[in-house]
Amino acid sequence: MRSTSWGVLFALVSTLPWALSCGKAEPGEPKPRDTATAQQASALESTEEAVSWTVKDWGTPARRYDHAIAYDAARGKVVLFGGSAEGFIRDTWVWDGTRWDNVTPASEDDSPPDRRGHALAYDSVREKVVLFGGDLLADTWEWDGEKWTEVTPENPEESPPGRRDHALAYDSDRGKVVLFGGWWGNRYRNDTWEWDGEKWTEVTPEDPDESPPARGHHALAYDPARERVVLFGGSGQRNDVWEWDGTKWIEPGFRPIPALSRAQPDAAGSPSGLN
Repeated sequence: MRSTSWGVLFALVSTLPWALSCGKAEPGEPKPRDTATAQQASALESTEEAVSWTVKDWGTPARRYDHAIAYDAARGKVVLFGGSAEGFIRDTWVWDGTRWDNVTPASEDDSPPDRRGHALAYDSVREKVVLFGGDLLADTWEWDGEKWTEVTPENPEESPPGRRDHALAYDSDRGKVVLFGGWWGNRYRNDTWEWDGEKWTEVTPEDPDESPPARGHHALAYDPARERVVLFGGSGQRNDVWEWDGTKWIEPGFRPIPALSRAQPDAAGSPSGLN
């Protein structure tokens, strides 16, 4: 038994120099680790030669504010026009969910003049994006996917006075673009107009209680389920809500509470702010 153990020990000791020599390079020869690293580097260089990356700059609209956007459902694109940066802008861009494309017409006659504070709305029946005003202008333009066409009525009584910071929304039930308010000269307005594709008609209710107070910087949206144009907020940090039913503006029964933080809804269910 003892002789067998000594035999095994002798065999292990005799193989130790060989085990220690594994992986050891002779003088002047590269180490196995260095050889593997060199092989990896060579393979990487071959891959870089076979595959090259190209940066694609699809472009994006320049930084701006006081521009306007609307969704063109017929063409499946969001349309952006104008605004202000280092001066006023008159370019047109479309967003398809992946990239922006500059589609500004080559001819200046096919684009509105540069401006800010204008408004856009999409007419789903006529499949046109409608633009009105901005910088106290009183012109009306329509985008058909390729160019802008001015459609301002010749009769000035069939067009709202020039303004900026107003709002538009398309009332699909009545087939009209609705305009409310905005800044005109030296004051805010509270008039209501509708565009039918040919002319503007003022539809401001005679009863002052059936119109929101004058304002600008507000927002409009159409609620198709309830068939109402909804207005919220505006200059003066307002947080009131009004609804247009085609004949008059109606204020819902609650009054927002202005004392709460603007970050939290108040007890009446409205974002807080000052009336």
